[in-house]
Amino acid sequence: MLRENCYLYLKDGRRLGYLECGDPKGKPVLCFHGYPGSRLDFRWLEQSAGNRGLKLIAVDRPGIGLSDPVEPRSLTDFGGDIEELMERLRLKRPVVMGVSGGGPYVLACLSRLGKKIRAGVVVCGLGPMDTEDSAKGMNASNASLFYCARNYPGTVRFILRITKYMMTKKVDTYYRLMGKVLPDSDQKRMGKITGANRQKVLSANREIFRQGSRYLAQEAVLYTKPWEFSLKELRPPIHFWHGYLDKNAPIRSAMRLCRQAPQSVSHWLVGEGHLILNRHAAEILDSICSMFGMGTIDREKKVGYYKKDKKILLKKEFTQTNREVTMSEYKINTKCVQAGYEPKNGESRVVPIVQSTTFKYDSADTLGRLFDLEESGYFYTRLANPTVDTVAKKIAALEGGVGAVLTSSGQAASMMSVTNICHSGDHVVCASAIYGGTFNLFNKTLRELGIDFTFLPPEAAEEQINAAFQENTRCVFIESLSNPALVVADISLYAKLAHSHGVPLIVDNTFPTPINCRPFEFGADIVIHSTSKYMDGHAVALGGVVVDSGNFDWKNGKFPEFTEPDESYHGVVYADTFGRAAYITKCTTHIMRDMGMMLSPENAFLLNLGLETLFLRVERHCQNAMEVAKFLEAQEQVEWINYPGLPSSRYYQLAQKYMPKGTCGVIAFGVKGGREAAAKLMEALKLASIVIHVADCRTCVLHPASTTHRQLNEQQLKECGVEPNMIRMSVGIEDVEDIIADLKQAFEKLS
Repeated sequence: MLRENCYLYLKDGRRLGYLECGDPKGKPVLCFHGYPGSRLDFRWLEQSAGNRGLKLIAVDRPGIGLSDPVEPRSLTDFGGDIEELMERLRLKRPVVMGVSGGGPYVLACLSRLGKKIRAGVVVCGLGPMDTEDSAKGMNASNASLFYCARNYPGTVRFILRITKYMMTKKVDTYYRLMGKVLPDSDQKRMGKITGANRQKVLSANREIFRQGSRYLAQEAVLYTKPWEFSLKELRPPIHFWHGYLDKNAPIRSAMRLCRQAPQSVSHWLVGEGHLILNRHAAEILDSICSMFGMGTIDREKKVGYYKKDKKILLKKEFTQTNREVTMSEYKINTKCVQAGYEPKNGESRVVPIVQSTTFKYDSADTLGRLFDLEESGYFYTRLANPTVDTVAKKIAALEGGVGAVLTSSGQAASMMSVTNICHSGDHVVCASAIYGGTFNLFNKTLRELGIDFTFLPPEAAEEQINAAFQENTRCVFIESLSNPALVVADISLYAKLAHSHGVPLIVDNTFPTPINCRPFEFGADIVIHSTSKYMDGHAVALGGVVVDSGNFDWKNGKFPEFTEPDESYHGVVYADTFGRAAYITKCTTHIMRDMGMMLSPENAFLLNLGLETLFLRVERHCQNAMEVAKFLEAQEQVEWINYPGLPSSRYYQLAQKYMPKGTCGVIAFGVKGGREAAAKLMEALKLASIVIHVADCRTCVLHPASTTHRQLNEQQLKECGVEPNMIRMSVGIEDVEDIIADLKQAFEKLS
């Protein structure tokens, strides 16, 4: 919702006006206007902001809007005003954005404030800037002046000339010149000036005339003053969104100048400066989200032809890159190693263990704002810890989510994912082919808390799944690749049905890991893991994680806990305050606060070591498992085998759809002779150990029916896909020939 007519008084007594829209607690974006009427730009941004989790603040420049007029000052002085505004509004590392003539003010902020600014965005036009056709150049955009003025002095002379006519009230000449500059819509609004309607037009446009006089006078002084900074000195990343109308635009000159900024990206689009924002507002906001680590954008996109006089002038948009690539744009293997932690100069190269329960502050007011969720920070490790947060960010990056919360175990992650949205009297649709501990949690503990579950068999068709939904259903829970039955869930189908009933899909993605399967890409809303398995990979640290895609609409009327005030946090409304991160924020501030299932900093450190080699180990696990599965498939003593990577598996086609790179290192097979034969075979193994654990670097085996699923009756075992003679074999990363040799000698003893 747009908040207009906001202002604050600066230390020198001047008034600075601004507008606000978007999420009140979202990531801050400061916007600077172009020509006086360009608040319309901000309206376009407001319409496209959606639930991106951004807080947009349009700042009036001196003498425009609510801001008090002053003598034209240097650009860097204006940066000081913005620094004061950031301090007063408690804005932490905002993105600054300038539209059209607001471009120079972005550079001023980047120069003056440096590390206090996350990045800059300039949206501007770029027309032919030669002396004869300077009016057409102005039509492209005033903002092009900030880097072309010194190269094209004719344009500056045009500004001085038009300002002279305004100041001396030779308005006929002013309107004649501006008639070449203003878009048709503005000309119609201002009206054609004639002798008969001259006074009427002037009266109707008095405010435009008054503000325009100040604006152009100020611009003339600013652009003719020597610059107090250089593009080469601007360290924060800066994105230029250029609009150009025809082949005469000075593109090469602009490219040379923009490249001077160490981390610059130039996007070239067809169109006039302000219309670029109108047509591409969503795309520009997406790029800003990526600067906050909230998503990525497609940096090159073909568009339709731009025609003039029946000649094709331009064929596509293109992007010029001159910057460091952001972590969100790297491949997943690189993210395993480096995502989540960016040490600064002189800081630890490796993620440090912050082994402290509490954190010191000099101000009680600061702590109060942290407790009220008005600021982000650390004050007690049960809620947040720097080491734990770093690893959570890495996993969120691997899965492609907006945020993640690490828990003390995988079981805790399952508990949190459901209880964050389910209460007594609610209902959950759940696949029966899930881990035995999860089944007991749902069927025993959560049932006792009043949450009902409907368990669906692995072979359930769309009609059966759809029929399981009730009026009070709040979510759907599945495992992408079930433990231990290795049932591959049809994620897209479950997502479609869940969304048709207005509820989210939760997917346990422990076995495939994000290396082999990314459920968000198939419509899942929440992903969980037992990080104790492949992510840790060494069986040294228990842990779990909940990851939020940020894609589910919590304002659909079914989830009042996100749309109504939480009185335990002074009435905060999660969906309004935190936007796309509403679910994961509530996980931390509510469930973690009250249930205390936080992962320890030391275990987070160990987990991170495992994540750094995850992509290497998973590939080796899958290669070894495929060879072992082929060996087992050929053994007479094996009654049946299920490994979704085998073409003979009934889940092979689903595995190819959701896990084309491989499934995991776990194999399920049944031995002829029942439980006794299964136990005898396991006891005969020498390299592989009999352990409760699964999915670490060492090969191990287990009999699920008598261990992890021991509490289930025969019918429940059948529903979970666990046969009495099943052996779950977790193939490690040892030499596969040694693993197969161990199996051979065990089968020989069995016969």
